[in-house]
Amino acid sequence: MQKVYPINMSWDKNKNEKLVNRILWIVIILLLVIIIFEVIFQFLIAPTLKIKNIIIDSNLELSREEILHLAGIEKNVYYFSLNKDELERKIGAYPAVRKVLVEKRFPDTLKLVLLKRNPLAVTLINDKKQSIPALVDEQGVVFYIGKLNDEFNLPVISGLEFREYREGMKLPEKLVSFLIELSSLKEEAQALFNFISEIKVIPAGPAGSDGLKDFELVFYMIPYTTKIRFGKSINENILTYAMMVLDVLNRQGMSHTVKEIDFRSKEVVYRHQGGGDF
Repeated sequence: MQKVYPINMSWDKNKNEKLVNRILWIVIILLLVIIIFEVIFQFLIAPTLKIKNIIIDSNLELSREEILHLAGIEKNVYYFSLNKDELERKIGAYPAVRKVLVEKRFPDTLKLVLLKRNPLAVTLINDKKQSIPALVDEQGVVFYIGKLNDEFNLPVISGLEFREYREGMKLPEKLVSFLIELSSLKEEAQALFNFISEIKVIPAGPAGSDGLKDFELVFYMIPYTTKIRFGKSINENILTYAMMVLDVLNRQGMSHTVKEIDFRSKEVVYRHQGGGDF
């Protein structure tokens, strides 16, 4: 006859309950420790963490004090009260700043990286019967208005009208693609770029849906008096070809008889000083 031994289920159940309870208490204690530490950190430690080191990496012609003033940084700046996005917005509002990066390094360091706008051309703003020069970059941003030093050997973009003006304004969006092409020309063919004396923007056709007219470009090249007309786009190849044509005309002694050379179509058109094409 087999003997049946009963299994004590209540003992296993009590053991499991004790284990679960122990784990719960451990979790609760850990959470309390974290909460206490967080409260101590937020109310006692964080408010005392000041920015002690400010690293500035900038190629702008601004002093350290001027950059800190732009950022609105005073003597006592606390690490956790410093807002990166707000700092980037404040500094980026300065017209000469092309890009700004703010980096916080725990526990007491702030790094500011500022990149300046590089002048691509000079435009002229008519104000009270006088022309004021202004610097423009490849994004079409007018970032400086006023007297220029002789160091700026840049082409003049003429033919633009400004009803009102301020540093930080942008040229019409339709011109930006051309400015990007001009910037590429400067980077890839600096010697050719240096021959450009003036670029006149000529309105062409009716206004588009944005209210702005399309345009054509008339180039004046050093040292020639004959102007060259393009559409609204230029590149190194077509400008090199135009310079070759100007050089041939000059060698043949015909520069004074040709007023303009038109490169808008596949066939080059020459316009006489007195009128007429050939």
